[in-house]
Amino acid sequence: MELRHLKYFVTVAELLHFGRAADRLHIVQSALSRQIQDLESELQTQLLIRDSRNVRLTEVGAVFYEEAKAILSKRDRAIQLVRSLAQGYRGRLKIGFVGMAGASGVLPSFLTFFRARHPQLLIELMEAENHTQLRRLEEGELDVAIVTFPDNASNMTECHPLQASRWVMGMSADDPLSAHRELTAPLLQDRDFILYGNPDAESAQRALIASLLGAEPHIVNYANSTLSTLTLLAAGYGIALVPESMRQVGVPGVIFRPLCGLTQTVDVSACVLRNNTSPQVAHFLSALTAFRAAAADLSVMAENGSPDTRESK
Repeated sequence: MELRHLKYFVTVAELLHFGRAADRLHIVQSALSRQIQDLESELQTQLLIRDSRNVRLTEVGAVFYEEAKAILSKRDRAIQLVRSLAQGYRGRLKIGFVGMAGASGVLPSFLTFFRARHPQLLIELMEAENHTQLRRLEEGELDVAIVTFPDNASNMTECHPLQASRWVMGMSADDPLSAHRELTAPLLQDRDFILYGNPDAESAQRALIASLLGAEPHIVNYANSTLSTLTLLAAGYGIALVPESMRQVGVPGVIFRPLCGLTQTVDVSACVLRNNTSPQVAHFLSALTAFRAAAADLSVMAENGSPDTRESK
């Protein structure tokens, strides 16, 4: 018994007419009759009652019809599933990310955008610092690593920008520095600093603060996550050089001030292996390009104002 036998039988059972069934199947009626007879012979039972005017199912034929339909439907689903997997429209993407990407809102925004384009692709998220992510990426445990300071990635990876955020100084709302709208280097002298994030971030912060002060900063604490940093700031344990995107977290009692003359940014990028040919990863990168283009358009609109806004000025 082959699948074509089931297809032929189901078509006859639905139309209850050999001539119309043969037309639908694009075969001659005599060939269709032989195929049904072969099927009945193999099953050793009669499936259809034929007379000069009518075709109808036997009781056994009615049961076999339902089973045959289910088999053909399952075959169709299997074909569709395999094709979707091969084309990357189904499956799973394992994505690592730094806490900043989630806390800033850029990762949730991108994933919302991505899900609208690929609703059947499952996303598995894993929060980890840069080095852990990049190691897992190279070992095949991650498909994508969303990291800060992508310049430290190996030549096995390629990194695509997701967000750039300027550095600002975070502090308690009660800190005397909060009285200033912008901070200059002299205001930061003799202050206690908290370093934030992974080793790459800590190194960058230390270097930037040292360049502002003209001396090594006095480090009083280290925080390994966005929330722990903001908690220490709210409690007044020191001040911290942090990405401006941390504003999105909204921890009570923490404020941020820009730094005069500091133009460097914190870059968040999505890194993948150069030799990764996964269609799911290809869809991820395509969506990332579209997401950045859409974000750039919105930024331009915000800067220029909508037509209604311009007319009202």
